[in-house]
Amino acid sequence: MTGKIAVLLSCYPRMSETFVAQELLGLERAGLDIEIISLMRPDTAQRQPINDEIRASVHYLPYSLIFDLPAFVAAWRRQRRKPGYGAAVAVNSWGVAVGHSSSRDGNTHAALWVSTDRAWALFDVPGHITYAYGVNDALWVVGMWQPPYAAAQPFVWIPGYGLFQLGVLPGQSGGYAVAINNSFVMVGESGVRGPSVPTRDRLTAVRWTLGGGRVESLNSLLANGEGWHVERAISVNNLGAILAVGTFNNESHGVLLVPADLAPVAAR
Repeated sequence: MTGKIAVLLSCYPRMSETFVAQELLGLERAGLDIEIISLMRPDTAQRQPINDEIRASVHYLPYSLIFDLPAFVAAWRRQRRKPGYGAAVAVNSWGVAVGHSSSRDGNTHAALWVSTDRAWALFDVPGHITYAYGVNDALWVVGMWQPPYAAAQPFVWIPGYGLFQLGVLPGQSGGYAVAINNSFVMVGESGVRGPSVPTRDRLTAVRWTLGGGRVESLNSLLANGEGWHVERAISVNNLGAILAVGTFNNESHGVLLVPADLAPVAAR
């Protein structure tokens, strides 16, 4: 018997777990190359004589994320550069997930998962970075794509038709689309960067609607918006209510924007 296996243990070595040590030694004698991963370090230096016969290397997981945060970050950065690394960030009612995946060319591409074992690239624009952030039950996907040396642009991807760029507010250079509901209302942000641009004007929460075909600032839709600046939309539900982040008199708040024609639902 040959091969390499990893053995995950809660703590190694332990004086009370001679059976585990005997099994490990038996696997090694059978020809297996073993690596031991221990969740915790032993609280005593005492060990059974059989532990000294085991040649397997032992790896201890960090005791605390706070104390070992640099090691976690370094490991994550190494992994995310590898082909096949991906992250799912949204899922619809059918269990279809979207996010992004790294490819062998070193770029990050918007991806869709219809199963747990394979990611499908929505589209491949050479040299461009693309991220998917939201998906509805009709499999419309929203996100952002970024050309080289240019601002990110919001998009909607429609099955059977492909990628369509969504507009940004006049005078602004880029943005993101982060969520879409089953009525095809899309939300996100539009913005412009630069030292001469006031902070409150750099990002503006926006809404795209299928019927209107244009981008709207959420601030322009507020019934009583004096003192408010809604800068980031986070999600939208099927009733059209929008979760966002904004500032009121320069203090940051989470906000829920509810359409005026949405009748309150009685608690049951």
